[in-house]
Amino acid sequence: MPVLKAATDCWRQAAEAEKQAALITDPHLKAVYLRIADQWSALARSYEFADSAEHFLLDAKRIKEANSGQHSGELVHLPSSLASREAEHLLKPHSDRCCLRLVPEGPPAEPGAVAA
Repeated sequence: MPVLKAATDCWRQAAEAEKQAALITDPHLKAVYLRIADQWSALARSYEFADSAEHFLLDAKRIKEANSGQHSGELVHLPSSLASREAEHLLKPHSDRCCLRLVPEGPPAEPGAVAA
């Protein structure tokens, strides 16, 4: 069963449990149905999260594959808003495996300047 169909089914079950809870006058039984609705809702959110994580990972894989053709040392220009030394420090690679050097656009920022 596709993930989003499963999530839709869970939302439907949650709505049904809420409808049943609205019809029940016994407080204990009403609470039981509301807990059931909460559990169905939590399961639906879990399915939706799994689906979004799957899309994220597939997109990351596609991007990695698309960038694998880039040459080592290729320059990537960043907007001038990232030109401060603090931003340059944050963008320095933390691994020897990085194949890109990040270079801000525009003139270098003055020491101690804050990025816009």
